[in-house]
Order: sequence, then C-alpha cells, then structure tokens
Amino acid sequence: MTKVRDVVGFLQQVYPPHCEEQWDNSGLQIGSLDEVLTSAVIALDVDLPVVDEAISKGANLLISHHPLFFRPLKRVDYSAYMGELVRKIILNGINVYSLHTNFDSASGGLNDILLEMMGISSSVPVVQHPDGECGGIGRVVVLPEPRRVKNIAVDVRINWEVSVLSYVGCLDRCVSKLAVCGGSGADLIERCISLGVELYITADVKYHEAMLARANGMNLLILNHFEMERASLGGLKELLTSEFAGVNFYLSAVYTNPIRLYKEVD
Repeated sequence: MTKVRDVVGFLQQVYPPHCEEQWDNSGLQIGSLDEVLTSAVIALDVDLPVVDEAISKGANLLISHHPLFFRPLKRVDYSAYMGELVRKIILNGINVYSLHTNFDSASGGLNDILLEMMGISSSVPVVQHPDGECGGIGRVVVLPEPRRVKNIAVDVRINWEVSVLSYVGCLDRCVSKLAVCGGSGADLIERCISLGVELYITADVKYHEAMLARANGMNLLILNHFEMERASLGGLKELLTSEFAGVNFYLSAVYTNPIRLYKEVD
C-alpha cells in the first residue's frame, strides 16, 4: 500500500525542501504522512472548488504548487473563507502537501519542465542557489540559432496553452539568448539585463519594470501567472505516475486564477 509519506518522500528527493526560499512555506500543510493513499489531485492553488474536486474523485492527497499557509493562521473561524476551507479539508480526510520555490529552483522542476515543453534541454540558472546543488532561480538559454520574438511567442502560447500574453520590445527582433522564470520573476529583470539576455519570459511585471527592460533593449513576454505555472504541472503528473504506477494522479481542472479578462458586452 502506498502511503502519503511515500509520495512526499519521493517529491522531497527530487525537489529537496532546502531548495526553497527562506520566506517560503512548502511541505505538509495539513494531514498525516501515515495515511494510506487513495488517489491525488495536483493543483496550482488550494481553494474550496479544488477541495470539492478532490472529494469528488475520492482523493485524499492534494499536491499544490502554492502553499495553503503563507502566513501564520491565528484562528480557524468557520464563518471565514480560510476557516471554512481548513474545516472542509480536515473533515474530508484530505492531506495537503505543497511544492513551491523548491519546485521552481530544483533541477527538473518548473522552469526546466517549461523549457522541455519548448524543446529546450540545456540551460543554466539566472541566479545560482547558494549550495550549488539546487539549480537556482530562473533559467538562461542560448538558442542554437537566432529566432524572432514573434515566433517564440507563438510557441509559448501553443506549448504552454497560454490564452493571452503581453510584450515589451520588438516582435520582429531576432534573439539568441533568452531567460525564463515561472511566476513572479520581475525582480530578475536587472540580473537578466546584466547577463545579456535579449528576451525574458515571466509573469507579474509592473509598468516601471517594463520601462527598465525597454530602456536596456531587453524584450519581454509577460504571461498570466496562473497559466504560466499551471503549464508545468503536467510534467509533475507524468513524473509521479511513472514512479507510482498503482496510484491515480489527476490534474485539477479548476481555473483558480482570480484575474479574468474583461470583454466588452452589449
């Protein structure tokens, strides 16, 4: 029988906990490692619809990218959203385990999966992890031959199933050196500029950060945070399915992104 600790132990081996950032809170959020595993749902976030989805599938393990708890929880008030969420998780016997910045940084993690989906297998970290063993934050790639930003944008939309993206710079410019950082990677813009990156693909870029990139001649492809990171979860599912052949792992179909595009209506 496969237990929660078996899956968690495997994930910790592939994406070591010490690879996470100091401010992070990856790991077991709720539950017991000794529970016998029924099935698991893999999701970007933990919210009520995702928990309902896990219940409907008979899953007692929810593997999320974003931790359920980022800040200390001072009270569990059932009339508040977080209290209702925690109550439902516990009452339905669901164990919650989160892989956040250790999944981002580790070799074979989020950024490497995204690049592999683009047919790219060779890269180096934008910022090396201090211990030298965890990969690092973001990835830098030197392409075998220059490509137009426009063509790379098309590949991103198709391979990562991105509905919309923004850009800074020139779509017709040919680039050879690009960088990728899943999620909120705007704080790496200056580092990418110093590395001579010609195209940086990330999410959550603010106005003045975009201005900085443009002023330094670096193109940006700015994605939706949810869609960019969600694209990597299929690779995580494949890894777990290969390791635990007798366990069903489901990719969540819940669109947890709180940000929606406004479309003019009559």
